[in-house]
Amino acid sequence: MRLYRYLGATELLAETARWPIKSAADLEAWRKGVFGSTATFVVTADGMLWLADQRSEHVSCARGAEVQAAGELIFSGEELIAATNLSTGYCPEPECWAALQAALDRAGIVHPGGFTTSYLFRRCDRCGQRNVIKDGIFECGVCGEPLSIVWNFAR
Repeated sequence: MRLYRYLGATELLAETARWPIKSAADLEAWRKGVFGSTATFVVTADGMLWLADQRSEHVSCARGAEVQAAGELIFSGEELIAATNLSTGYCPEPECWAALQAALDRAGIVHPGGFTTSYLFRRCDRCGQRNVIKDGIFECGVCGEPLSIVWNFAR
């Protein structure tokens, strides 16, 4: 399984509250807190699913470590109804769903079977900017340079 390292600013690494999700009961306990139904998530290298408040940085949720997956989750009760790989700090590929699915399955959490919205990320070779690919346009949003069609964030 691929591991993604953090690519963003180190000043975003701050201590944040996070919760390990090993079961549906863990999810219910998390949801009963003040955090609502949307979460920032990471799956760490050991396969553990961690949730944090949706305003939390992925790198804080992961404590700066490499991750197998990162993004956002939306729950309705104990069911996961929406999931994305949107994390501009880790830029995980859509294929990271497999790591999230394994963690959700181990915890017994119902899920949609794949990301409901997935994103592609590319680094500009000219200016180094991280880009979210939109509408299939592989062009840097900062300098206009054509972007690689291949994931290009070397580990």
